[in-house]
Amino acid sequence: MGWGSFILPYLEQETIHRQIDFKAPIEAPVYDNLRTTVLKMFVCPSDLSTGVYMVQNMVEQDVAQAATTSYTANYGSGKLEIGEQPDWGNGVFVRNSAFRISDIYDGASQTWAIGERCSWVARSPWVGAIHNGTVATSNGAPTKYIQREEAPVQVMAGVTNYLPLNDENTTLYGFYSPHRQVVNFAYADGAARPVSTQTSSLTLQALASRNGGEKISDAEY
Repeated sequence: MGWGSFILPYLEQETIHRQIDFKAPIEAPVYDNLRTTVLKMFVCPSDLSTGVYMVQNMVEQDVAQAATTSYTANYGSGKLEIGEQPDWGNGVFVRNSAFRISDIYDGASQTWAIGERCSWVARSPWVGAIHNGTVATSNGAPTKYIQREEAPVQVMAGVTNYLPLNDENTTLYGFYSPHRQVVNFAYADGAARPVSTQTSSLTLQALASRNGGEKISDAEY
């Protein structure tokens, strides 16, 4: 299960949360209704290609239907492969992680927790990482390349390619917004703030890492 499933009680979605057995696989038929429930708080109103879609595996076979999210967890920064190294990130979320505020040495107010990766670029399920599922470039995405990535990338993104936000060369590992000039992020302290697409790569890496020791000011982003 992904971060979206765990915070449902705090979004007044206790009824849906009570349906979840966190030890059962998401793709199990018992979760058909849960997976395909569209939750508006997980969908940006400006996003495209949202709604229920079919999650496929690496050879484009159908795995399970799911409802999309416009947001994904912050895996961190650096030359890491989220799909192959889902446990190695230096962000607030890695696979099966449980970081405390005290583990965010760079400061909760300067570290991303959740960021936009819109369905316009790549559709992924709010409920979590579906076993054998993948993330693929959406039809009509504003990016140059067609890609398909492994199951962990369904729920995590980061700053792993040193490209600007909303760059047309972005990989599916990156954050991307339907808003032209900014990408919105929820920080580890609970605040939600936009980050300019003109922000430098070094500053983006600092905001993505929880323990890099970087010093940045609000004026940098």
